[in-house]
Amino acid sequence: MSSETVVKASFGRCLIAETILGYIWWTFLQGISPTIWLYPLEVLGISGYEAFAVCLFSPILVGLGPIRRLVHSLNGLMVLRLMMILALTSYEAPTTLSRLIAFSIGTGIAMLASCGSFYAQSAIDRSAAFWGKVLGFLALHASRVYFKSLIPALAYTSARNVIIALGIIATLDRRSTMTVNPPVDHTLKHSRKPFWPLVSLGYGSLLYLIHWIFSEASLVARWGVRPYPDHGPQPYPWGALVLLALTIGVLLSTKFTPVTSPSFAWFGITLLWWLVGCAAFTGLYLTYTYVAFGAGLLLGVFAFSIWPYLFDLLTLCPPARTYGLSLVTYLCFVLYTVWTIAFNFVPGGEYTRETYHYKIIAILVCIGLTIIHYKYPQASSSLLEKSGNSYSCTAFPSLVGNDGKRSPWTSFNKNVHKGLFLILIASLIGFGARYNPTAYERPSLNEPKRFTAMIWNIRYGFDNNGWQSFDRIVDMINNTGSDFVGLMECDCARPFVGNNDLGVFLGEKLGMYVDYGPATRDHTWGSMLLSKYPIVNSEHFLLPSPQGELAPALRSTVNISGDLVDIVVTHMGNDGKLPVVFLGYVTSAPFNRDYQQLTRVGRMKDIDSTDNDRWCLYILYRDLIRLGYARISRGIISDTEVQTAKFEIPSSANYEDNSETTHDCKKVPIDARYPTRFGEVFHGHYSGMDHHYHMSTPKYFFRRGKK
Repeated sequence: MSSETVVKASFGRCLIAETILGYIWWTFLQGISPTIWLYPLEVLGISGYEAFAVCLFSPILVGLGPIRRLVHSLNGLMVLRLMMILALTSYEAPTTLSRLIAFSIGTGIAMLASCGSFYAQSAIDRSAAFWGKVLGFLALHASRVYFKSLIPALAYTSARNVIIALGIIATLDRRSTMTVNPPVDHTLKHSRKPFWPLVSLGYGSLLYLIHWIFSEASLVARWGVRPYPDHGPQPYPWGALVLLALTIGVLLSTKFTPVTSPSFAWFGITLLWWLVGCAAFTGLYLTYTYVAFGAGLLLGVFAFSIWPYLFDLLTLCPPARTYGLSLVTYLCFVLYTVWTIAFNFVPGGEYTRETYHYKIIAILVCIGLTIIHYKYPQASSSLLEKSGNSYSCTAFPSLVGNDGKRSPWTSFNKNVHKGLFLILIASLIGFGARYNPTAYERPSLNEPKRFTAMIWNIRYGFDNNGWQSFDRIVDMINNTGSDFVGLMECDCARPFVGNNDLGVFLGEKLGMYVDYGPATRDHTWGSMLLSKYPIVNSEHFLLPSPQGELAPALRSTVNISGDLVDIVVTHMGNDGKLPVVFLGYVTSAPFNRDYQQLTRVGRMKDIDSTDNDRWCLYILYRDLIRLGYARISRGIISDTEVQTAKFEIPSSANYEDNSETTHDCKKVPIDARYPTRFGEVFHGHYSGMDHHYHMSTPKYFFRRGKK
């Protein structure tokens, strides 16, 4: 059997294994930031645990001879990969600290092991490693469709076990298919080398851009979201186009090959394409709805079309300093994202608050200078490896061969294209599986004018012990029987929180309409409304706060069995003519300035003005009849309790509100009673780990003489 036949037969097998390993590599890169984040979240400031992020800098160790020999040996690389895979079990650890330590070690090993394949002597191993990272990223993107935006290995034990098993099989298989060769200084193969510091900045910037905007299908849509009814494309089903755009970018990358173009043509085409990328990013940041979504898709095409070329430049530079600095660059952008939003809790935050535009400019400049500053020399016999294949283009070795002919790796493109097609089909099947035409069909009610409203701060889906709580949040909302849920601290569409979409997850799990609130690019912690009834229209607001963060606010008009009611979430009242429910997070005690502003100027009534032991959470209303009020202890899901209120829409303008208070549920209709799931009336604070009524609730309101 000829060497050509061996290469053709083995590349597809190598690519499958590297895709699985690339999937796990991206799981670590996307998971390390939220794993660390819960510690500064607890103290609302720098905690010291941020130091674990240095695990990303492990490629710098390749500069040491023993480490370099380790990552380039077959057994050494196999051991590192197995350690990386087993580190996924850290999410079964008994404490968050042990989880953080183990996951950080796994992340460091993942970054270190990638040097062994990125800078391997064999061109087929280098190519398989790179395309494994690309297909691994797309496969992780597609798998998050099935898990409603969550990272499978970090969210569910069963998914984690499957991924660990596949990773072990892939590692053992690559041990038998990788080439035994010592590392070589590839930079000597070119007379003019790329400027490695610039390559590091460009590759790190691209790595962050890909993670920031495209790691989950709903992110692009959330960047340009607007109020109802013209809210723009919803993550379902429009998110399916994101992976399609990324796939098109990969296919276009075969044309983005400087080896095949004269220098002057290469410079002009590259500059023009970079300007297209700049325009796309600008459109995503400054426009809304479908225009912003289209710009985001174009940005995805641009980013993935240049990824192979930037990787080629990376492998032409010294591995330790170049790859290490690229990950330093990536981390700097992650930290800058924190500083732009959490500016009130970090040193120097007053200079970085609400400055996404500076970060966008820096990313585009770094990428632009990198792709423009260097062009491959033309292929020649001096650039050929002993096998007769040119190293000139690592990502596309089949495009360059001896005397300009194609190398034996002609089958390379076919294998990658098959992988792209299969991942795209899998993603579309995932979107199809989520289709539920009856999700929002409300059952008939005995009293269609009665409803329950709830407010809760969910801490980005992390419970008080630092574990993900998405499914428990769903259970909690279901158990309260709420028709409307106002959520705070719910915008998770950022790398350091996990790039999850709680609107997608909760909306589909609960079968509720979602008003996402201000867009994820608006530098807020997020406020959201979940509704069992159709949302007719809404408004989004960014309330100025010179001494603190921007306060997100939304007002949604919902259709409750033919009656329109305004639901206001966060810091503001409403001066309109419709009945209003205010679900607010107001950081003050009752009867203080903000409370007086809402009740007097906003003409709102407190659901229970006798409840003096409150802080932050308030439920106010106007032009409605109050029926009940309950406070449910925080348990472990959040650091904030749950408050709910029951209302009735009056049948005429000459209505009388309920003024009497009782704890006896028998004095109110059955359908106005609170569920017994959370126990009976409890006086004082309930400090147990479960959820229980407390603070002398539930309370019911009635009028004497009314049946």
